[in-house]
Order: sequence, then C-alpha cells, then structure tokens
Amino acid sequence: MLMKAFRAALPLGSAVLVSACLSLGSEDDSPANTSDASAGGKGGSLNDGSWPDGSGGGGTSGGSGGGAGVASGGTNAGGTAGTGAGGTGAGGTSAGGTSAGGGGGSGGTPSWTLYSYNWATGVWSAPSALDINWSGSNAPPSTGIAAVTQLEHFDRLLVFTESGQFYLRAGGAWQAPVATTSKFPQLAGLTLGSVYHLASPPGDPIGETITFVANPTAVLYSYASNDTVAFDSKVTMKDEPTPGPPQGTGSVLWDFEFRDPAAQGTADYFRGWYGYSNGTMYQFDAAFVWKSWPFASAPFFAGKANAPDPSKMRAAWFDAKANRLYMTGPS
Repeated sequence: MLMKAFRAALPLGSAVLVSACLSLGSEDDSPANTSDASAGGKGGSLNDGSWPDGSGGGGTSGGSGGGAGVASGGTNAGGTAGTGAGGTGAGGTSAGGTSAGGGGGSGGTPSWTLYSYNWATGVWSAPSALDINWSGSNAPPSTGIAAVTQLEHFDRLLVFTESGQFYLRAGGAWQAPVATTSKFPQLAGLTLGSVYHLASPPGDPIGETITFVANPTAVLYSYASNDTVAFDSKVTMKDEPTPGPPQGTGSVLWDFEFRDPAAQGTADYFRGWYGYSNGTMYQFDAAFVWKSWPFASAPFFAGKANAPDPSKMRAAWFDAKANRLYMTGPS
C-alpha cells in the first residue's frame, strides 16, 4: 500500500514521498509505522550526469603554535610546541629568565573540513575548517557530527552529534543545544547515520518532514515553523536489489536531497543521493528509480578538482536558498 499511496501522492509531493524514498519497492498493506519497507525500481540515469569542478585547497587546524619564550636571565624551559593539522608552533627558547617559552596551540582532534559546492555554477569552493564556519555561542563542535539537514521552508539548520546532542541554528543564531532524544524521543537506542528532509509542495500547508536513517531503521517526524515536532512513523528497511542500496544490512554515511518545485509531478521533482560505507553512492528519484556508482567513479566526485573524498564524509546537506551543497568529515 505504501507504493500505491506514494504514486497517488507524487503530484502533491506529500510526506509519503519521504517514506517511499526509504521504503520503495514492495507494495505492503501493513501500516507505515510497522511495515518492513524497501526501495525498489530499476536503475536510471542522473539528470545532469556530473558535478562541476571546484577550485582551491585548504587544510584544517588543531591550533596554532605558541610564540618563542622571552626572558632576561637565569634558566627556563622552552615552550611546548603546538600541535594540530594546520601546522605546528615552535617551542619557546630563551637565554634564561624565569618565564617559560610561549605555549603551543591546543592539540587534540583537528577540526573537520567543510566543503561547499555551487549547484548553479558547478564549482567546488576551496574547503575550509568547519570551526571557522560554525562559531559563536552555542555553536556545535567541529568534530563528531553524525548528521545535518537544512530545512527549505524555514531558516533552520539542524545538526546532530555523535555524542547525542541536537544543535539548531534559527535565523542565523545558534540556540542552546539539547539532548537529541529529548526533542526526538523515537531516536532513543539508535545510532544515527544520516538525516534528510522534504518540504511540502506548492499549494499544500507549509511544513517539513524529516527522515532519520539508522539502518535498518528510518524514523519520520514532521517539523513546524515554531520548531515543534511530531512523530510520524518508524520503518524497518530492507536491502534493495542492485542498483539499490543495502538499506537493511548496510550503513549510510551521508545523504542529501534536491527538490525542484517546478518539476512537480515528474521524476525530477525529488532526487536524493546516499553514500554508503560499502563505497557506493546511490541516487533515487521521484519515479522510484535507483542508480549507483562506486565512489571512485561517481560523477559527483571522480576527477573533480577539490571534491571531497566521499568515503571520509560524515554529513551532507543542501541549502535550497543558497543553492549550495555542503559536506563535512574528518578529511
């Protein structure tokens, strides 16, 4: 019944689309919140076939090194060298004195890298450290990100961490974080792999549907403009026949979606891309068609200047208003 319902709802782009994108393939008459779902369809072709090149390079930093120590007499130890992927700072040196040399930059885990892709021009921007882009009071950490999605109807960036925290950027300002399960209790006991959203179509009441993926489970919530949420359903997914993904036994690394309101009622109305730990990227469209590529030859990445290594990415999200795709990971 899920497949039938989705086909009927496709011109409306209802929340059923979100369920179907995870659970297509078999027509099961059991309710959505108890059904074993899977995504079906035969392989198809990508609309544009490739992602454009990018330019530039960059690195990440775990902190800059400290400056040399300054002293006037006696003895002292040189400063501790700073550590971090962005470079090392020299330890302080001196002829004497009682002051220690300059302290090095903080060590520990360096910031993850943020990659940005201009959807209109097909250019990857120079990558930059995530902590440069996410900063200020209540900003998320720059490592350990489990999943991210950017809502389309509302100016909301939703960030979920591996440590179980939920961060919300609303109107450009980071809100105080809360435990993920306090906001989305149906995620309790699950290891979140990715999250994506679907905005309501033209003519429908404004709203968003969020789909959390924790293979083999998918959890759907509705999200309102006042930041209230409501549980919709929980689905157990099955592996898809080739070229579909192993939703039941595999592990998703990242996913993102693209919606074209002008293409409502066609296969191009919705397209989703899903990177799995088996080294494969899968694409799904609104006509229930799957296509897949090995990461090494995926048209979004292969041979593209400054494109990220998809196997190292841990979160991806599309910002419809900025018309940009973002990806991040410990690369």
